[in-house]
Amino acid sequence: MVSGRFSVSLAALLILMIATCTLAIMPVGAKEGRSVVLVKLSPAQGSVLATGLLRGELRPINGCVYFVDPDGTAYLAAWPDGYSLAMKGGVPIGVQDVRSGKMMEFGIAASFGGGHGSELLRSSLAATIPAGCTGPIMSIHLIRQAKEQP
Repeated sequence: MVSGRFSVSLAALLILMIATCTLAIMPVGAKEGRSVVLVKLSPAQGSVLATGLLRGELRPINGCVYFVDPDGTAYLAAWPDGYSLAMKGGVPIGVQDVRSGKMMEFGIAASFGGGHGSELLRSSLAATIPAGCTGPIMSIHLIRQAKEQP
């Protein structure tokens, strides 16, 4: 009888371990993909954009869209009016300019326009930044996909 209880306990433990491992290996986008927020500048501040050329990629981090430069530094991206999350099957896959139709998927190397922000930029946002979205902030807009470097 002891071995029967042991077998049931072992089976329950095995099921719990498999369920835990399955959750642990889910991609970040799958766990929080439906709750990504696009931080936007207020419509009146859309012209605040600095027009420096930035290279890097967009990534959803802690529920917000970040610009990540080639060195791995992540900047909270503040978008002008007219940008929205690009969705596929109800899950955010990138950012799009609704006027031009340009779209950039998360994780793709690209060139962007924009520049580093400050507290002035934070005061120009259309809404409050979610609590988990911290770090330096920059204004950003889509330009084009980066070409491969030789």
